[in-house]
Amino acid sequence: MIKHRIGKPYVRRLKQGDIPATTQAKSAIDYLRHPDNHLQEAKAYAVCLRGLPEVFQVSLSKRQLIKLMSAAIL
Repeated sequence: MIKHRIGKPYVRRLKQGDIPATTQAKSAIDYLRHPDNHLQEAKAYAVCLRGLPEVFQVSLSKRQLIKLMSAAIL
């Protein structure tokens, strides 16, 4: 029995080696990692799909991403 469905969305902490899948995710990751913004140590969260290495949405609020995901699924 497969424990996790492939493609099921979930929220996790943003990692250093994450690959952005959308232009929004790319610009958010670039903004967070830019040294002038002083956000390198900030806790950022990402929406990912199980089985895929890409990041689809990035935010500083985990609760906001969970609400976004639940609205998109329903």
